[in-house]
Amino acid sequence: KDLGERVSGLAPEDPLSDSLARKFGKGAQALDNIRRGLLVSQIATTARNFTAQIGRVGMHTLTDVIDDTLNTTLNPVRRLFGAETKPIDYSQSLGLFANLTKDKKFAKEATEFISKYFVNEKDRLFTSYASDVADSSKSKVFKGAQKVVDGLNFFNRQQEYFYRRGMFASSLDNTLRKKGTTLKEVVETGNLKNVSQEDVANAVDAALDFTYAKTPENFFAKGFVDFTNKLPFVLTSVIPFPRFMANAITFQFKYSPLGFTSLLRPSEIKKIAKGDVKTLSQAMLG
Repeated sequence: KDLGERVSGLAPEDPLSDSLARKFGKGAQALDNIRRGLLVSQIATTARNFTAQIGRVGMHTLTDVIDDTLNTTLNPVRRLFGAETKPIDYSQSLGLFANLTKDKKFAKEATEFISKYFVNEKDRLFTSYASDVADSSKSKVFKGAQKVVDGLNFFNRQQEYFYRRGMFASSLDNTLRKKGTTLKEVVETGNLKNVSQEDVANAVDAALDFTYAKTPENFFAKGFVDFTNKLPFVLTSVIPFPRFMANAITFQFKYSPLGFTSLLRPSEIKKIAKGDVKTLSQAMLG
């Protein structure tokens, strides 16, 4: 949008002071990004993040198993009232686990194949790590320093992208199965007619959410993240990773008895009626 306005001559001419202020702001954010990147550059941080995600994989798998169990129980009730039943396939509960073990090579190849046709979604999936640290490929100032930070975070970035690819492939495969195909068939045939922009965006959201890197949908949580990141070295000195913090708190809420309070919303009851019982499963497991 910015480029289009400048080429067409519609972009307003900012005063020099505004231009300098904007450049100063970008420089401050870049330096803060370098600082935050150095905070997570230790090998110990990589090991901690990798092992912590193993527990997250277990929680995700158990949630899917509970989903299928609940839907097995609710399907007779749905049939009784003439509603559509939810297909049950317990093997799909192990999709993420398989993508991180025996099928990890396929998960990587499938993610690379799909994402090259949806460039914006590829950017969302791979141009940040540790939730709030931007990859140097998008940096415009202090490029050299940011590349050094990326190099120091090589193992940390790889472990995070490893989990993101596994979750992306698992989520997209589940979506495609509802359309009568599979991710494997799409990759083998190269036919993307059943893969929509929304499907890929939802899979990226699932991958980012799994690694605590998704921008919160809640108005207050999103406002907290945006406000904190817009004040580099001020609020970020106290809360260096606000996006991670917001997502972690949300995770703790969902996987606890407090998660049952979400069922007070009519929208959640409608989801359960349609076969989406994840909120209930997460609360039960929590």
